[in-house]
Amino acid sequence: MLLKKHISILFLLIGLNGFAQNDTIKITNGLDSNSTQYLTPIEYAFMFHEDTPWMLKGGVDSRESLFLAFERRIKGGFTANFSLMYANRLPYSGYSNVLIANIAARYYYNMRLRNKSRNTPFNLSGNYFSLGYEIKNNGTSNEKITRNSIEYINAERGLNSTYFLKWGMQRRYLKNGFIDAGIKAAYSSNGDYYNSFQLHSETSIGLAFAKDKSSLNDKKLCSVIKCFESDRSVFKFNITDLFEFQTTTDYSNFWLNPEISYEVKLGKSPFSISNTIKSSIDFYFNPYKNDNGNVTPGTAHINQSEPDYHYLLVNIGYLFETRYYFNLKNRILKGKTGNGLSADYISLGVYNYYQNNDYINYTSSALRGGDHFNFLQPQLNIGTQRFVGDRFFYDLGAGIRFTDLLDKVHPSNNRSGAEVLLRSKVGFRF
Repeated sequence: MLLKKHISILFLLIGLNGFAQNDTIKITNGLDSNSTQYLTPIEYAFMFHEDTPWMLKGGVDSRESLFLAFERRIKGGFTANFSLMYANRLPYSGYSNVLIANIAARYYYNMRLRNKSRNTPFNLSGNYFSLGYEIKNNGTSNEKITRNSIEYINAERGLNSTYFLKWGMQRRYLKNGFIDAGIKAAYSSNGDYYNSFQLHSETSIGLAFAKDKSSLNDKKLCSVIKCFESDRSVFKFNITDLFEFQTTTDYSNFWLNPEISYEVKLGKSPFSISNTIKSSIDFYFNPYKNDNGNVTPGTAHINQSEPDYHYLLVNIGYLFETRYYFNLKNRILKGKTGNGLSADYISLGVYNYYQNNDYINYTSSALRGGDHFNFLQPQLNIGTQRFVGDRFFYDLGAGIRFTDLLDKVHPSNNRSGAEVLLRSKVGFRF
């Protein structure tokens, strides 16, 4: 299953270079006659024609973190990337208000060959390997967190150091956009108290700023931005946060998070109906016991009489929303889209979330019933959706989710108020 998910990501990354190859564009804007380049429309959209010694980036990553980053080319395909991230919450962990500082060296391994064989300048659109270090603050020393109705002391509290290796693909998109997707392996440590290894997919999307020499010709981009496309409906498969494997001092986890959406336009109006199903499969395994039958130091269990267990946690979320594409008419008049679903929108929806915990006793391997939760959460969003080429899309936005209609099965777990949502989706469309 994990191999299949890896393959899905690789198809996207490879595919982003693979479509719109039938036509080429001759690029001479801002260049002398000896620097003429012949690019496909998608390479033109990815700014392959621009020399890019530096880039300032900001946006949202797959862990719903806000970030600001600066990347500088050192020599050839080598760059240095600095970033600062803030996470209101980290999925699967329960930690909130986390600050992360990151520094990494990147090597764009295909950039020199592209420069030599195709006369394209050195830029920051390419595939790379990255080696880096980050430090994050996971909260106070006395903080307690709750996972699946079990209370823990935060073993990852304080400052955590992380060393990572990443394979990724970064692309500038239409001057002021960018996407960075890949697979990351990381080792984290909090002294002798807590250590973990992670392997997960990672995606970042947002705005980018660089010093360019020329402006883009929109007429050369129609096959990419789909100037005349007027889709009436679309299936979307989001791969932004597809999988994660983690093994720590105390436990091991494996998550799969597939998400599929179907959106249909209401006649020729700027309104649509969107249906999204997001599932999460989490397998937790805790085999680490000492001679006394207690869990080894790391995460301290509180009020937990049976620490030696593993569980299968299945979450299924369904989002029903109606969207209003408020600038669709304006984009049609400017020749940037047909009367379809590629525009900016506001949406109103209801998110229904079901969580089922089934616990398996570690000693007897006997299945016993776990907790069952049902959440009903209205939400309001504003965002932008764009179709890229024939098979790809991105959807970026923010909103608010009202949380006081939670958990009618276990009222003690109810929360009230609202929470901020960050929407960051990249994937296939059909």
